Amino acid sequence: MIGKKTALILLSGLLLGSAGLLQAPAEPASELPFTVRPFRTGPEWKGKTVLVEFFTGSECPPCAGADLGLDALLETFESKALTVLAYHVPIPRPDPMQNHASLRRAAAYAIDSAPSVYFDGAAGPRGGGPAVYGERLYEVYKKEVLRRLNAAPGVKLGLSAALKGDNVVVSYTLDKIPPDAEFHFALVQEEEKYSGYNGIDRHHRVVKELITLEAAPKPSGRLTINLTAAEAAAVKHVADFERLRRIAFPAKLTAIGRRGLRVVFFVQDRISGSILNASTAEVK
Repeated sequence: MIGKKTALILLSGLLLGSAGLLQAPAEPASELPFTVRPFRTGPEWKGKTVLVEFFTGSECPPCAGADLGLDALLETFESKALTVLAYHVPIPRPDPMQNHASLRRAAAYAIDSAPSVYFDGAAGPRGGGPAVYGERLYEVYKKEVLRRLNAAPGVKLGLSAALKGDNVVVSYTLDKIPPDAEFHFALVQEEEKYSGYNGIDRHHRVVKELITLEAAPKPSGRLTINLTAAEAAAVKHVADFERLRRIAFPAKLTAIGRRGLRVVFFVQDRISGSILNASTAEVK
């Protein structure tokens, strides 16, 4: 089984404080089995956030390499330049992380195989492989991001999110309202721990809820995502799926942790399917 490293980078130096020697806080080491070099945007960047939508499964052996390739993208690019949404789907076998949101998005793209990767709404390179393919797939995915990164965005977005009780309150802005556009808000868990058949035990940017506005928004507004309601929808999906397939998942992963949440706001052209822009915000 292939797990990710959980080591910490220890002290890189000692800081001299008024009360004596103070140790700098440790930072988590990369969990990747290969090394990546961070990429920073330059003056040519125009404000476009590349959206990568990834359809995967913990019970999908060829998804392991793609999982690591996408994790590496997150360590390479700044959040303002790239955001990733991971939708878990029952391909080739049921996945306990699948939910109502991931299956609805998979239906929108008519997903019939995993891994499947979309870059700004366009189908990316097909195919996957075991975990040892992770670095190779990462290089392929990185090229796809780089060739889109400096394009002019179709709309400029602003986004913030805050946890208030059992609700995530989202505030958003748009510099214009594009015609024939769809406006989507995804709630993601930064990390979900589960070891399935493909050996990956830490899954990142797992989509927990997806809300599509029924009408075009105003240039600024608010949206509330109720976490209990999102969990209840996931529970119903899993129960219905188990009854239909006559199976029982070994674990129930329908809960939404109140920490480690992120909201992604993205605008998609309804006709071409192109993502005009995206924005991501940590839930404070």
